[in-house]
Amino acid sequence: MNAAREQVEGGFATNVLSPISAVAVGIDGRLWIGLRNASYLFVFDPRTHRMDSLDLAGTRVSALTVDPQGRLFYADDARGTVGTFDPRTLRLNEVPFARNGVTTAMLVDATSTLWIGTSTGEIYSVRGGSAKLTLRLQRPVSSFAPDQGGKAWYLAPLPSGLAGYAYAPADNSQAPRSVTGPAQSLNFSPIGRAFLADPRGGFYMSVEGGR
Repeated sequence: MNAAREQVEGGFATNVLSPISAVAVGIDGRLWIGLRNASYLFVFDPRTHRMDSLDLAGTRVSALTVDPQGRLFYADDARGTVGTFDPRTLRLNEVPFARNGVTTAMLVDATSTLWIGTSTGEIYSVRGGSAKLTLRLQRPVSSFAPDQGGKAWYLAPLPSGLAGYAYAPADNSQAPRSVTGPAQSLNFSPIGRAFLADPRGGFYMSVEGGR
């Protein structure tokens, strides 16, 4: 989809030999592609239709996200690490990060803190080479979303036996809010209203400030 031209462009084959594990769009519009079974990072330029690859020296990308400066943050569940890759300098930095489960959500907030959610319900903040457990939920973390100020919020199913989904700041600074049905995504408007997409064909909208 070309948003500037308001038209859908044709599909493009990746021709990679390993299943794709994660994708992220850089601030320059290029698409970054991580592979499940190969230590390469592919980048596709929609303007030139060129696909390039970078050798990550053994890294297996499980999840990808991009910060406002254009740096790529990744999780490698197989090796128990998280790292950054700067496309401008081609510099790769990595730190060990032992955790339970697999990575299900990643986001870099306005303070350049990396947030990681897992299939076992843990939420970690990673900054300065160290990780801190901020929340331990009873269900997998579905996704993260930044609010109007750039703070990370999580979306996750309610505990077993309860119908619906909960969302709250990942730093545990506020009590969770909840909706009564399923939710596929979480987004915030510029004035702070939360919007949660219902896969049954509707959406939930908070009144103000995420409530």
